[in-house]
Amino acid sequence: MVEFLMSSLGNITTEHACGLSLIRELPEPTRSFAFRTFDRSLASTMDFRQHILHLPTPLTPHSWITIVPITFIGLNPADIPSNPKPDMRPTPDAVKRALLCLEILGKCIEMIPCGQALALMTAAFILHNHDCVFPWVHFVQRYYFGEEPRSSDDSSVVANRKLALFILTSVSTSVAQARERISYTEHPLLVETVIDVWRKIIDLDLEANEPYLGTLCQQIDCILTHLWNRGQPSQAVVDLCGGHAAIVALLLAHLERDVERVTDPSNSVPFYKLQSTFPYIVSFLSNPTFVSEFLAQRTITRIAGVMRRLHRKCASHLSSNEIANLAALSSVVLGIFGSFERLAGLPAVEEILSSGILRAARKDSWRTLKSSSGTDALDSLIGCVMRYIMYPTVIRQAVKLLRSPSSPFPDPDSKGIWRTFDTFVAPYGRVWADSARPARFIHEVCATCQIGPGKKVLRKCKGCHMRSYCSVACQRIGWKSRHHKTECKVLSLSQMQSVMINGCHNLMYMASIEDYVLREDLAGKVATCLSSIASKPTCERDEIPVLLVKLDPGGNVFTAKRWADFPDIFCETWKSRALPNLKGRLKYVTVLSLPMGEREFYLSSTIAMMIHGWPLL
Repeated sequence: MVEFLMSSLGNITTEHACGLSLIRELPEPTRSFAFRTFDRSLASTMDFRQHILHLPTPLTPHSWITIVPITFIGLNPADIPSNPKPDMRPTPDAVKRALLCLEILGKCIEMIPCGQALALMTAAFILHNHDCVFPWVHFVQRYYFGEEPRSSDDSSVVANRKLALFILTSVSTSVAQARERISYTEHPLLVETVIDVWRKIIDLDLEANEPYLGTLCQQIDCILTHLWNRGQPSQAVVDLCGGHAAIVALLLAHLERDVERVTDPSNSVPFYKLQSTFPYIVSFLSNPTFVSEFLAQRTITRIAGVMRRLHRKCASHLSSNEIANLAALSSVVLGIFGSFERLAGLPAVEEILSSGILRAARKDSWRTLKSSSGTDALDSLIGCVMRYIMYPTVIRQAVKLLRSPSSPFPDPDSKGIWRTFDTFVAPYGRVWADSARPARFIHEVCATCQIGPGKKVLRKCKGCHMRSYCSVACQRIGWKSRHHKTECKVLSLSQMQSVMINGCHNLMYMASIEDYVLREDLAGKVATCLSSIASKPTCERDEIPVLLVKLDPGGNVFTAKRWADFPDIFCETWKSRALPNLKGRLKYVTVLSLPMGEREFYLSSTIAMMIHGWPLL
């Protein structure tokens, strides 16, 4: 290791002080051997030799905070200005030396004290905008080493973590100003070393890093966000294309390791420490901006497995509050899956919720949840079910649990949550009544006058078997003025009768799903709602317009009803955002009106089942 270090430093022939600064802090006998090697390669003078041999050991953070930046930039200490200018830029040779130093410290990370923080600092300088190097070093010196140099005894594990935290914070806030890009294909060793540095920082012991773990994870997530910002590729300092799989595997391994530690009854690691890292890791792994669809599908499957193990092992020995935290953590995972539209995870989401949270909730310990944290956890769980879960089995299990004698909701503090959930679920109890028979999205009132089946006999349209009418007169009105003539043709197409509309989403999201929608396995039928329930104009209407589209991905046909026939509140926005990409793909377009009062559930769910071509309920 030392021979590699010295032979590498021997190539840096322009600045003697750079290599000497590294060597003079090494402990004996390494220092003497390093000096002899360096002396032969650089022909150093006696003055340098005397200077090195009289420096104290071992290495201290204060000395490294000065030495390392000098080594990177290729300057002597006297060359660092007191008032650095933002336009200072390194020479090409300095950049090459920085890459070399990163490689050196990556290999020496276990040999040198404070190596983890130093290696991260090294990576930070490479990733960081070189324009801001000097101000950044000055900031760290003043903020962390403000008064006097700290002794080696004070450079504890926590101090190193704190130093790393400052580094991460500084880099994450200024990396957006970067101008240079370092490609993975051009510098694979650089990116791999950066990944290795992140692994060592992320893999810190939970006990030693208690005060800073959550903030560290936030900053790591922030840095990765900047590095993988596809929306502004010119600001990405390091192009990790080809290296992202390694980081994903690293985070998954870290996640699984922590789950094993926390769920071990003999381990004293508190559960809340897992909570400080888990959401950030899951959020990163689920974000489509960072992780490819193929990689995300495998990732979510593994996260689902981690959650199942977590529920199985935790339910037996966690306290009441920790079980509440477990439910909150699970709802975070489910919410992340739903918000990022990671649709491959939805079957696993159902399993997680039904076999994990609900099973834990059946335990008597839920009855003792009277604290605000317990109520917040339940509220988070209910909110997650309301926003993201669309599976009948989950809804049925949730309703059964909440109405059981062991339900936590009889607690007075939870009545508000129960009313919220009951208001949401109650109107759809009959929809989920029979799990053996798929729920059909059929009007249970007259499509024209909205009279229910209790007052008159309703008969379905013989063409589509989906619209119901109480009389011939209402059917005639619906056929002409309510556009059922065109609608019926679409619903009567081959296999269109089995299409059930359950996927609804905000209109503004439509522009981002066309790449998913226009797939060959969706060439048959697609049903998409054009509004969310939160839309004020929609809530004031008796019916909710829904766009039915039959896609023809292999053709170049565009036939549709006049845009004037679409509801005014949707026409312009839909046409301006979605039509340019859909033009030439649409074959059939019509409007289907749905009763507002009975189908709010569908409007709060996602378009997951539609995008993946599954049977639409």
